[in-house]
Amino acid sequence: MGLATLYNYAPTAPVQITRENYNAVGGGDNIVGNIRRAFKSDTDFEIWDAAVLGTQLVDGVDYELRDLDNVLTNDAGYDVYSAYKILNVAYQACNLYITYKIVMSYNDAATDNSIIPKTILTEQGDIIYASAASTPAALHHGNAGDLLQSGGHAANPTWVDPSGIGDLAQRYNYIINPDGGIAQRGNSGTAVFTSATVPANSDDTYLFDRWVHLSDGADITDVSQVAAVLPGSNLCMKYEVENANKKFGFVQILESKNAIKLTNKYVTLSFQAKTEAGKVINNLRGAVLSWASTADVVTSDVVNAWGNQGVNPTWNANWTAENVPANLALTNSWTQYTIHNILIDTGSMANVAVVIWVDDTDCAVNDLLYLCQIQLVISDGVNSAPPSFIPKLFHEELNACKRFFQKTYPLASAPGAVTNESLYYSTAIDTYTIKDTIYYYETNMFIIPTIYMYNVATGAGGNAATQNGCARNITDAANNTAMAANSIGEKGCTIWNNNTLIATKAYGFHITLDAEI
Repeated sequence: MGLATLYNYAPTAPVQITRENYNAVGGGDNIVGNIRRAFKSDTDFEIWDAAVLGTQLVDGVDYELRDLDNVLTNDAGYDVYSAYKILNVAYQACNLYITYKIVMSYNDAATDNSIIPKTILTEQGDIIYASAASTPAALHHGNAGDLLQSGGHAANPTWVDPSGIGDLAQRYNYIINPDGGIAQRGNSGTAVFTSATVPANSDDTYLFDRWVHLSDGADITDVSQVAAVLPGSNLCMKYEVENANKKFGFVQILESKNAIKLTNKYVTLSFQAKTEAGKVINNLRGAVLSWASTADVVTSDVVNAWGNQGVNPTWNANWTAENVPANLALTNSWTQYTIHNILIDTGSMANVAVVIWVDDTDCAVNDLLYLCQIQLVISDGVNSAPPSFIPKLFHEELNACKRFFQKTYPLASAPGAVTNESLYYSTAIDTYTIKDTIYYYETNMFIIPTIYMYNVATGAGGNAATQNGCARNITDAANNTAMAANSIGEKGCTIWNNNTLIATKAYGFHITLDAEI
């Protein structure tokens, strides 16, 4: 209602106010003027008559007296001031004792002369709100730590359990690229990985940025990006079975600098998944693994043996599961699956991995699995509310991916594409020296990357820089030369030629940098 205290009177002893003496009460502290401002006339003040009090007020009960008239219409500058008074009423003869305080406050509400029993508040922590009928109503106090949630102008407020919200640390998702929406190794946005693509859909292969594809054999599933009809996600990961009766999945490994923040912490793993009618995959499983060996020098193929249906995989050496995975039954609709309160307590943990896989060994060709909104968040070890998914901004997700893999190609172009767009080029000073030889990466890489170079006109190359890449003379198509990278670091490298150049000609090429764990 927009209250602002105008006058606050708190006597040290009860002040007796009657019709006969109210003009004399207060003396130098001007209580009289403020009391009179609470009523439009002496006639209004006569409501304190003993007979009226005897029928309206109960001895010893606390009341809140509100006079919300625009009582000071004739006072310049005070045309909407009113009185709010908290009173403790002791009915005795014709006297009214004000034993607490008088608070003069600003209010812009409509006229309302009413006495509201404070008895609608039964316990400490209860609050008063306006009901649908614009009358006072009480909301009983919630549980400790609950948050008050507004229902808007057409609903009552409620208490909510904040466990599904958490603080900023609990809300932070340690997973990068949780929807698989970034796939720089392909035509990101419409990427498809099969046995015929580069990279192929092989076991222990990075396909989506930060995600290692796992499978019990070669060409078990085709993997692609498709639209996700799900709030908060544009794309999702699609897996289509190509060879039946095999398990498959994927894993993301957190770098040690981030993983160690989870030491002896409870975490919750959750994700959205579904299958499709007539192409049903029955069950998924999920696990959080800890690596107890040299930091960031891990076995990316975390599975040693897949095992039979209903049996969890045997993990490779130094990987330990922090939870006991169990089947999560898939449906044909997007469903959030949550594994709560996993304690990461493996001794000497240096890295953490999240692995999700299909446990079925009866998958038929063309069976389908869709996944997105994968998250690993800190939990309190007690509550089991599914965590809300809060997507990061696209550029934040992309920059996080580029710490591990980046390319000069446009995002939507796969490495090896024939395009001049976004190429790196330099000019030959003479037949032996290329100009502007320092190449700075878009962001610091996780480790010193492996660099690959591609001819912009043919797409040829793809050789490691130490084996020489191909550069195209973009001002003279008849002349190409071999280029190489040197002084490779986490932030940049030098580009040099080890073949004859044509002076003043510009040489262009594309580069990819791979620094995955």
